Amino acid sequence: MLLAADWDDQHQQLASVDGPTDALSAPKFFGDLINALTRTTPFDLHQDVRTLRDGEPPGGLPPVNADLAPDEALDADAFE
Repeated sequence: MLLAADWDDQHQQLASVDGPTDALSAPKFFGDLINALTRTTPFDLHQDVRTLRDGEPPGGLPPVNADLAPDEALDADAFE
């Protein structure tokens, strides 16, 4: 995202940019940020974000069990 600013010691003001491309837009920036976050984190994190972005996955979301330690494997039977 591009934010253009022009200031001196006494004045702060945002400057406009003529004809910025869509590649520098706020929606593109935040979309890329969310996609990077969900690509690099385990599938059981940020499930609400993933559901809002992609919709409910076929078969539903995997169960979240607060009693499991983070390094414990999920039981494959839970997904049947």
